[in-house]
Amino acid sequence: MKFATLAPVLALGTLVIASGHALARESVFTGPGGKQASHRVERAKGSKSSEWTGPNGNTGSRNVTRDGQGNATATASGPGGRSYARERSRSNGDVNSTVTNGSGEVVGTRTVDRSETGTTATVTGPEGQQVTRSTTP
Repeated sequence: MKFATLAPVLALGTLVIASGHALARESVFTGPGGKQASHRVERAKGSKSSEWTGPNGNTGSRNVTRDGQGNATATASGPGGRSYARERSRSNGDVNSTVTNGSGEVVGTRTVDRSETGTTATVTGPEGQQVTRSTTP
C-alpha cells in the first residue's frame, strides 16, 4: 500500500514582487507524480489577497480589507462556485461578525460583549443554534 505525504513536495520557485506599497509572493509546488499547485499572496496596507490552484485544477481565493478601527471584510471562493463573506465590526471593545454564503444567506454570527464585569461571546449557527461563553476578569 502506498501513502502520499507532503514531505516530497518541493517549492519550484518563489517570486517576491515589491511595487509601490504592495508586496506579492508567488510559489509553485510539485508533488508526487509531477502534479503542480500554486499559491499567490499580495499584501498592501489594509488589505491582503490570496489565490491558489490545486494539483487537480481546483482554484480558490480570499480577500481581506481592514480599516484603522478594527473593522474588516473578508470574502472567499472555492471550487464549484462556493463562496462566503464575513463582516466584522468593532466598537468600544465589542466585536460583531456575520458570515453569509454565496446566496447572501446568513450562516452564522458571533458577538463579543466586553464590560468591566466580564466578557460574553455568543455564536449562532444557521439553524439558530447558540453557544455562549462568559468569563469574568
